[in-house]
Amino acid sequence: MLGILEIIKIAVLIILLCAHVRGLPNTGNDLATNSTIKLIFNMKDGKVWQINVNDKSEPKIVSNTIVATEKCHTNVTVPGRANIVDLDYDTGKSRVLWMSWNERLYSSSISNNNSDQLIFWYDYYDYLQFSSRRIAVDHVNEKLYSIDRFINPTVEVVDFDGKQRSILSSFETLGKIKDYVFAGKMPVELENADYAGMLFVQEFPMEIAIDPTEGLMFIRTNISWASRIHRINLDGTSLKIVILNAGRIKNNCCRLDVDRLTKRIYWNDCEKGIIESSDYNGNDRVTVIKADDSVALAVYNNHLFWSQNSTDVSTRAIIKECKLRNNTCRADIIRNIILKDIGDVPYKIKVAGLVDKNNISNPCAIDNGKCQQLCLLKHSDSSLSQSNLSYGCACKIGYKLSSNSKDCEPILKYLVYESNNYIRGKTLNPLTDNKTYNFPPQFVWGILEKDQIASIDFNPLTNKLLYLECRNLLQIDLDENLRGCWSIARFQSDCYKDLAYDWQSGKIYTTKLLGSNGTYVLGAVNVPSTFKRRAFVKPDNLRTIDRPLSLVVHPKTGFLYLLTFNALFNKSTITCMKVGGYDPMKLNIIGSGNIIGLAIDNNKDRLYWFTDSGEIQYSNLNGTDIKTLIVKSPISQINSMIIDEDWIYIKNNISIWQINKDTGGNTTCIVPETKDTILRSGMKIIERSQDNLHYGVNYQITKAACKVFCAYKDEIDKENKNPDAEFCKCSK
Repeated sequence: MLGILEIIKIAVLIILLCAHVRGLPNTGNDLATNSTIKLIFNMKDGKVWQINVNDKSEPKIVSNTIVATEKCHTNVTVPGRANIVDLDYDTGKSRVLWMSWNERLYSSSISNNNSDQLIFWYDYYDYLQFSSRRIAVDHVNEKLYSIDRFINPTVEVVDFDGKQRSILSSFETLGKIKDYVFAGKMPVELENADYAGMLFVQEFPMEIAIDPTEGLMFIRTNISWASRIHRINLDGTSLKIVILNAGRIKNNCCRLDVDRLTKRIYWNDCEKGIIESSDYNGNDRVTVIKADDSVALAVYNNHLFWSQNSTDVSTRAIIKECKLRNNTCRADIIRNIILKDIGDVPYKIKVAGLVDKNNISNPCAIDNGKCQQLCLLKHSDSSLSQSNLSYGCACKIGYKLSSNSKDCEPILKYLVYESNNYIRGKTLNPLTDNKTYNFPPQFVWGILEKDQIASIDFNPLTNKLLYLECRNLLQIDLDENLRGCWSIARFQSDCYKDLAYDWQSGKIYTTKLLGSNGTYVLGAVNVPSTFKRRAFVKPDNLRTIDRPLSLVVHPKTGFLYLLTFNALFNKSTITCMKVGGYDPMKLNIIGSGNIIGLAIDNNKDRLYWFTDSGEIQYSNLNGTDIKTLIVKSPISQINSMIIDEDWIYIKNNISIWQINKDTGGNTTCIVPETKDTILRSGMKIIERSQDNLHYGVNYQITKAACKVFCAYKDEIDKENKNPDAEFCKCSK
């Protein structure tokens, strides 16, 4: 038998040997014992590949679908496959979900080489040259989350049937609008420096990563090429910033992922040439590894994978792997995974790992959580909960939660206004909280010129919204989700100012500044009877006018009211005209101050106006029986007013208020002042019928995209560009 001393010596030797082994460079890793772990990756050639992590097999193509690329924003036709803008791995169904450049979502099984399936067509934008969407899969609750990096800075969720689609969060502007012109280019066509110079300081979501086992998502955003990371519940609640400074975005270098095992966030900073990490609360921030020009990264079970850009062709097709210790990576234990016959840098990496062995209970699985529309996961910190998962109900676009937080009711009336170059919608009757909504996301118009004021009007008979800016007239069909951008006739230096839409006669009245000589004209044009994707509109000049301040129309009578200012006499004048701008007659408004704006009350057939002192008055349509509303305006420098039912809505550059039109009481702030927000343009009340809501009971995301495509099909055919016809059966 061994003595005590011998046993002690053997034990010491074993301890020393174990310590030595732990300190050796790790040529393998913990994943080496499991050959089922795969890496999913893609390059900019449009292919999705997979490779086993732990053997020396060659990469295999996952997707086989070919999407035409004639309309890519580079204007270069790439034969074969289309660019894939993003992908994610659906752990629950062992499939890769990927988004094509033209907004189509496909799934590809990693075990079947011929299994590509079109899940749905996300959107058909007539103006979209190249998708900027990023996606993330909730495999627990079977939902797809997405962000739009440029066109519409929102976070969306949709079920895989494409019937329930909701906007969970939107990102606002954080600074003043810069005096610069887009010159007709979309953001994806611009160089970084030009793009930063053109936009006001808008925060754009750039990358998304989710942990459905915790009910959390993380969004990395871009603010003038600086970035930060937000944490938000999967139901859209509890948004907060966890990383205030996540580094500069350089050459589109902006990646984000989470490790669901260790509950940590990982991101790259290409300016500093590092990969960083923190816990889910933004604490315990560390530098993981120095990695110059990192392009893609992924994390799985404490293993970090990343790719790096290189001018050396022989080192481009490599994915680096490192087993993390204390949340960092030692340079001497990095393993290179060689991608044979690839020849390019992986642009996006995802890990196809095992389904979590822990039985994750989905609180939405039973009776949809008693939610009428969407049941979404969220994080729970309750000590009474047996897991970290809870849930919240949400409503699809065009609906809002009822007071019971379960049911959804349609939004049938809302106030539409423009805020920092984006059209917004504020729910009315009843007033919701101070949250505003992007008005619906497809209708965002983010390319206004300089600081020109835009006009908004609405046709309740056809449910079409009109939007006039300096150069263009937009028509938006709210029923069919159609959007037409019409060029409106003018000389290069001319600029349109005001719009009034007489939806009974079909006429649009405009005011226009001719060049820079200070001459203004009143014009009129008939709206095309059928919807046009593109059109050339040429208003007839009716007469030369003094500087226009306001233009409104009373559709029932066809009376047009024009407010102008004569600098020579320092006086404003209201002129009333009949349909077509004929028979002008000046109204004799006596005793008023300097009038600066007009509004029409269609219910009581009244003409309202407001003065530079904030006084609000009204009269009959012929300017008689003038009365003053006994109210002290809650805001100074009013620049717009509209009347709807019992209410007056007034606004200046920073807020919008509601006032009872008969008593002057019940003053309520509708859109409160927000730092650096500018409300430059007019506003309009839109009222809808529940029977023709675009996102109603018959909505399906692919059918909606096809409706838009079919409406544009004739014009697309004339341009010999029809790559989408195979997906849509258009009636002639």
